[in-house]
Amino acid sequence: LTEASLFVGRPAFEQADQTEELTTTKPGRYIATIDLAPGAWALRITGTSDGHPYRRDSRLNVLPSGVSGREDRG
Repeated sequence: LTEASLFVGRPAFEQADQTEELTTTKPGRYIATIDLAPGAWALRITGTSDGHPYRRDSRLNVLPSGVSGREDRG
């Protein structure tokens, strides 16, 4: 991916929305550091792959003690 970014937001509360640029650590691997409060989050990774738009949506549930569960969409 080129120009990869990560959108993170609450499914029904847009005031907590964040967008972060992803940093390439090696080909096909990206990193971003964000702080997320416990609860449900919607994730969207976007970028360009071989000149074509790329988008991947997932759900993440953050527990008070860590992260548990992921639901891929698309």
